[in-house]
Amino acid sequence: HKPNLGIFLLIDSRHGFKNNDLSMLDFLNENSILTHVVLTKIDKVTKEDLEKNIKSIHGLKIYYEIIQDKISKVSSREGTGIK
Repeated sequence: HKPNLGIFLLIDSRHGFKNNDLSMLDFLNENSILTHVVLTKIDKVTKEDLEKNIKSIHGLKIYYEIIQDKISKVSSREGTGIK
């Protein structure tokens, strides 16, 4: 019986998923590790670009069952999404 492991995968919202992020998702998926995606630096992108990033994450859920539904959006400069 595998423990319920989980991680937070931080993605810079200015760049979206890069090849190394997708490689990490492959590893996490192969090992059934639940993944909570956190989009960082949301103060540095337009609302449209942020929405594109969110749509791409939802699109990846087809291939990666480990991605959780909730996507966190944070900005350390503005304190958004940080409790």
